[in-house]
Amino acid sequence: MAAVAARCGDCRADRAPARLDSPAAAHVPGEPCAGALGRGAGHRGDCEAAAAGGSAARLLPREHQRLRELHAFLASGQADALSMDAIARQAGVNASTLQRQFRSVYGTTVFEFLRECRLQRARQALERDGITVGQAALLAGYTSAANFATAYRRRFGLAPKLARVRVYHSPSGF
Repeated sequence: MAAVAARCGDCRADRAPARLDSPAAAHVPGEPCAGALGRGAGHRGDCEAAAAGGSAARLLPREHQRLRELHAFLASGQADALSMDAIARQAGVNASTLQRQFRSVYGTTVFEFLRECRLQRARQALERDGITVGQAALLAGYTSAANFATAYRRRFGLAPKLARVRVYHSPSGF
């Protein structure tokens, strides 16, 4: 594969050639590096790590923009009940292209990201509002409180009822 100079002026990746299929080669200045987006890493200095460990597809700026808009749409909760085909239509691409591009940029699948967003919303409601575990399960899209509790425990390392208990025993108290 031919090498090209990376386009990132904010980190050291602009001094080293990058492969055409690396995240640094597809990187747009001022945007977070493709390999770092899903891990919450900042921009500066992450181009090299993304280029070394990622295999992100080379995306055009309009494709990155489409994925950013879709990411916001998914995080808003509006897509929780949609199928992959419906989400892909919303994004203006077919389902396989969406899955491939989303994973290459964010490092996770669309549905893994949706599950994470739903679990985070349920966690906030448990901790902030003290809703029941059953209500949190429904909020997270689970019909079974037991399945929700298992997913919650795997993700956050504690049972959802313990997160709820923390609300009532916090120093600020209610």
